[in-house]
Amino acid sequence: MPPSEARRTVTRAELVAEHAVPLSTLKWLYRSRDTTGHPEAANPGGKPLAWYEDEWVPWYAQYQRAPGQGRPAGTPSRHAKAHPYAGDERLTAVLGWLGEGRELSARTVQGELAALGHQVSPSVAARILTVAKSVAAAQHPVADAGPAAT
Repeated sequence: MPPSEARRTVTRAELVAEHAVPLSTLKWLYRSRDTTGHPEAANPGGKPLAWYEDEWVPWYAQYQRAPGQGRPAGTPSRHAKAHPYAGDERLTAVLGWLGEGRELSARTVQGELAALGHQVSPSVAARILTVAKSVAAAQHPVADAGPAAT
């Protein structure tokens, strides 16, 4: 087969980097391939294992679309959401406050959410604030302006 027609293989490290799937999940998916339908390795027993990209990518897309496929019934996919608070009204509220330019601490978030009827622990408030800051940064990246002119 000419090099231009060679099938590209991908390792777990590449799958983690390119598809943001945790390494432990990739190991479980392959180990449980009898139930997950995970493609066979292109180099069984190879170090590192590798898969044909043209087989793995469509399989993984299908795996994500099929609730319960490869998992016990009723167990949600850990990768079904971008983060643990996707669609959560508490996160939406905190994102709104950040959008208003408010300086927030976990304690402030806890109090403000309580005022909205959402009682959360300090650790949950801190987690929601961290996710909100991450989401806000991803939605509105700050361009590096370089050194300030004097």
